Amino acid sequence: MNKLTLQHDKNGTEFSAVLADMQEQFPLNELKHRETFERLLKGGDYQLLIARDGEKKIGYLFVYRDRPSNTLWLDYFAVFARYHSKGYGSKLLPLLKTHYPRALGCFLEVEKPQPQLLNTVRRVDFYRRLGAKRLDLDYYFPHAAGALAMHLYFLPFSKEGVPPFSARKILRVIKRVFGTLHADIPHASQVLERIGSRPCEPS
Repeated sequence: MNKLTLQHDKNGTEFSAVLADMQEQFPLNELKHRETFERLLKGGDYQLLIARDGEKKIGYLFVYRDRPSNTLWLDYFAVFARYHSKGYGSKLLPLLKTHYPRALGCFLEVEKPQPQLLNTVRRVDFYRRLGAKRLDLDYYFPHAAGALAMHLYFLPFSKEGVPPFSARKILRVIKRVFGTLHADIPHASQVLERIGSRPCEPS
């Protein structure tokens, strides 16, 4: 394994290949339309990062920068199939701290673990090993067919751990994210109203 890096795809040259891979690796109801991706990428705060091991392209991340809170929101993250099970995943997410040195950390939407589906359990264990903390709130991911109940985690970039975000500040971040990333979903505002019925304290 050579030096791992993240490179911002500023000119959009990698987008088509990445989108084709996403259609293989992600449930289709969780993917945005191509036009939505293109609109978001033009805005500047939504970025496609290409992960490289030396000259090899090994994966990608779509990241939204929430400037008011100085945090990141990880929208999509994947390693190309041919590089699965080679230890790349656990090394790529920490690179966000280097790529965005001023950010306090990154929010992560994580599927709720189901014992009968081992991949969901492994995914939660993966994020926890990296230091991510689950936020104690009811969270839902809006999509064209409705909404998916998920857990929301926060991966801090400082040694002090999770920043002292109040429930109100976290909900403000979520509201801005919904207003940006899910603006094309007509019922996103209704989904937003279901979020945050409990205090947002990290666990």
